[in-house]
Amino acid sequence: MLCALLTMASAQQTISAQSTSDKIDEVMGLYHQYGLFSGTILVAENGKPIYQNAFGLADLEFDLPHRTDMRFILGSITKQFTAVLVLQMVEDGKIKLDDPISNYIPNYPTSRGNDITVHHLLSHSSGLQHWGGIDDFLLSKARLHHEKDSIMTMFATLEERNIPGERFRYSSIGYYLLGMILENVSGKTYEALLQQKIFDPLNMINSSFSNSNEIIKNRVTPYRYNFLTAKYDNAEYRDPSTTYSTGGIIATAEDLLKWDQALYTYQLLSKESIELLLKPNFDRYSYGFHVNLRGEHSDLNVRWHGGLVTGYRSQITRLIDENKTIIILTNRRDTDTNGITNKIVSILMSRDYELPKKSLFKLILEKTASESVENAISTVEHLIKIKSNEYILQDIEIARAGLELKSDGAYEKSLKLMQAIIDFFPNTAYRAFLQFQISQSYSELKNGTKAIEYAKKVLEADPNHQGANSILNQWSN
Repeated sequence: MLCALLTMASAQQTISAQSTSDKIDEVMGLYHQYGLFSGTILVAENGKPIYQNAFGLADLEFDLPHRTDMRFILGSITKQFTAVLVLQMVEDGKIKLDDPISNYIPNYPTSRGNDITVHHLLSHSSGLQHWGGIDDFLLSKARLHHEKDSIMTMFATLEERNIPGERFRYSSIGYYLLGMILENVSGKTYEALLQQKIFDPLNMINSSFSNSNEIIKNRVTPYRYNFLTAKYDNAEYRDPSTTYSTGGIIATAEDLLKWDQALYTYQLLSKESIELLLKPNFDRYSYGFHVNLRGEHSDLNVRWHGGLVTGYRSQITRLIDENKTIIILTNRRDTDTNGITNKIVSILMSRDYELPKKSLFKLILEKTASESVENAISTVEHLIKIKSNEYILQDIEIARAGLELKSDGAYEKSLKLMQAIIDFFPNTAYRAFLQFQISQSYSELKNGTKAIEYAKKVLEADPNHQGANSILNQWSN
């Protein structure tokens, strides 16, 4: 009898696992079918994969399909590896979290090195700028090789965004400095530390550190979506000297699962250090992990991080209390990894979810590129009129298309799309925002009359709107 019950329980577990796997496969199949996912995904429970698959092409020129053993640059997921390396040195007594960073970087270029601590860097509360602190850094300067001191000086001398320790403000420069601290304290390269302290102990044989010279087997090609042509282009080049300890690790999904599971043990850190690693700061960020998901799954105990570098996008999400893990790696930077993650979390937690829908955003851009923006707007109007359930019929989808065209200088097309939102969604919450975007566009087109007209509309809703007042002053003089 007992044997029969055990067999029945085992069968039920298998059916349950298959049901979960089937649901995930249906969701991911639709994402791929609709042109919204290309890459690899791994979902695990208690360290064992319950779903692992690859979709799309790793190389568009050679029609090379993705495989589950493909390698991707992780981008900012690298930060959690850096955080663990720092805590290992804290355990060894070589670094103190409350020490000023000037203790470890004597040539720090400003006196703020005496005020910023290692903890501030780890928790993104240093006040240092992010990459956007320097105009066009990612578009131009990041393509060149830089010495570490050069990167440090370039960003450390920018105006601070807050007093150290005052608030959370994301800064990749902080984690860049942590890499420099690790090298200065250990006398070893960051790459060597990764290999010795993490990759080798965890048998992460398909993980490495990015450089521009080495040929890395199974590394996929990254792509960016061209909003003007509605096609994928090769992603812009970024020199590895600018990603370093903040975004330079290359890995497979399977290796990331090894990493994830090691954080449930004390193989890399002590129990106390693991708790410190995952402890929330400002309710937003621990060390190398964002704290909890926003929205429908905010009740769960989650640590996660995304990564974006050139055309690569990644995300690892850890449901800690349930020991469930979602790993998403893609070579298309426009992929909605957050949206995919939320649907899979719903499946894993037996919560309601909607199947993916086609992208209205991409449909608009495709119609605009191949036909005209007028045809795109007409198509959207028809879909709204018939209440199509095939597409995501939201104002934000049209707004995204308009904003991307605006960012690429296609102001006339962008203007028509943003006005269409106001026409189709009279009560849109984005009304003042869109009117300001329209005012800006007219200003760029040197149409002062229209720029003023829409700036005044913005000021009717928000008299203190700085941007609208600036445009009004510019064209009224």
